Amino acid sequence: MNPMLSDSPRDRIIATALKLFYSQGYLATGINQVIAEAGVAKATFYHHFRSKEELCVEYLQA
Repeated sequence: MNPMLSDSPRDRIIATALKLFYSQGYLATGINQVIAEAGVAKATFYHHFRSKEELCVEYLQA
């Protein structure tokens, strides 16, 4: 899935995290990389997720 094809910023963040966590691992993936590749602002990330850990929970449920 191309994260840029999703309409919702939240969906783009999750799709990008799926790709990055799978390809380089959870510990090696930073929030700054996720937001840069998802094309969203850091404030947008924190609007939808309180932390990288909360994003990981979404990742595991996807």
